[in-house]
Formats: sequence, C-alpha cells, structure tokens
Amino acid sequence: MYVSFIELINYRLFKEKSIKLEKGINIIFGFNSTGKTTILEAINLILTGITINNENIINFNSNYSNIFANIIKDSINHNLKVIIKKLENQKISKFFF
Repeated sequence: MYVSFIELINYRLFKEKSIKLEKGINIIFGFNSTGKTTILEAINLILTGITINNENIINFNSNYSNIFANIIKDSINHNLKVIIKKLENQKISKFFF
C-alpha cells in the first residue's frame, strides 16, 4: 500500500497544495517552516484519523479544510477525503471522513 497523491486545501500553511508520490521512498526536503512536517501530518491524519496537533489546522481565514488522498493497495485505487470544519464560536474542529 502507498499514497500516490495528496491534496491539501486550507490545511495549516497551505492554501492549495497537490503532491504526487511514487511507490517506494519519497524524499521531502526544504527550508525550515515550509511545510514538510505538515505534509507528513496530513498523510498521518488521512490514514489514521489522528492528528498530532489540533492548533491552526484550518488556515487562511477559512471555515474548513480538506485533505484528499489516493491510496493504492493491491493495484486498486482508493480515494480518501477528510473534511475539517470549524464549529461556530469554538476553537474545536470537527473531522468528517
């Protein structure tokens, strides 16, 4: 099983970001505070439903965030989507799978 594609919308520091991944080892590199850990956290969230840090998950003055991923397992494509919405007048976000 591997993640072949991930798209982040209003997720942390990304307004819109699409990343294509290859089977095997992928290297994510860049300067400090450019989103490397954010990409890994998004992959973890879509695969496990667990977020490491709930702070600033939704960005850019938006009320929602989306994570979309394509997972390939046994040569079958599986599309996963997580929608994160702000609850009115609360800091807590609600996750929809």
